[in-house]
Amino acid sequence: MEDDEQYHVASNLPEGYHNALVTAITVFLGFSLYLLRWWGLENQEKWTPRAVVVTVVLGAGIMAQLFTLFRSLRLADCNRKSYSVTVLCFVVSVLITIAGVIAAIVVSA
Repeated sequence: MEDDEQYHVASNLPEGYHNALVTAITVFLGFSLYLLRWWGLENQEKWTPRAVVVTVVLGAGIMAQLFTLFRSLRLADCNRKSYSVTVLCFVVSVLITIAGVIAAIVVSA
């Protein structure tokens, strides 16, 4: 009986917020994974220390997005406070990935 109560979380978010966040995370994660694939496999330029730094930054952004996706799929994320932290994690992961994209542009130029 206690286990049932542990997983029963009342949602106090407006309908659709949770689903929209999960969709946004997965769309951005798909873009990031494709960019990393292109940067690592299809890019014809030689690997330099700067290119490795770009790869590390993109990888950190992807890891942060995966962490955010994990957070967003928890039952506790239906709570406003937990949802707000997840949104903040998503914004940080997007900023890290954007830094990687900008770095990739600079390195490729």
